[in-house]
Amino acid sequence: MEWQGIDLSGNRKSKWIFTRYSSIKNIAYTFLLMCFFGISLLFYIDNKQSELEALTQQLEKLQTDTFDFENKISLLQNGNTITLPFAENKKIAQLFKMIQHTPLKNGGIDVIQLYQEKDLYLRISGTLSLEDDFKKLEQYLYQQEFIETETEQVNVNHKNEISFIFSIKHKGN
Repeated sequence: MEWQGIDLSGNRKSKWIFTRYSSIKNIAYTFLLMCFFGISLLFYIDNKQSELEALTQQLEKLQTDTFDFENKISLLQNGNTITLPFAENKKIAQLFKMIQHTPLKNGGIDVIQLYQEKDLYLRISGTLSLEDDFKKLEQYLYQQEFIETETEQVNVNHKNEISFIFSIKHKGN
């Protein structure tokens, strides 16, 4: 048998301390990394929550506006008179009368939009199959004295139908 002596140099102790120190250091780095990810996640959640609250408020406002307009539409359909908050009744009546007297016998107007910016506007869009009907409509709109008419778009599709958009501004008479 061979004699093995006792190691009194302290190599094992320093090796043990070094491995424990390395393990503690790795645990500390892992803890700091997890804290960083946790804080980042909290900021992200807070940001998304505030965006969601803003969108919820917008949705509630839009739902309220929609409900108000639905009520006004139902009142108008029932024959009750109601004033729209954005325009004078005289101007709206003039525009509706103009629309009723359009020279189109077979229709062709698909959408009529009434909106208010600085002035009262009416946007008419549709599709006509005859060029003569389009010319009559265009001539009719440009001859009206109380409006300014602007042709926004005119297209001819593969069926030779003319699609159009007119923007009509009430002059305020």
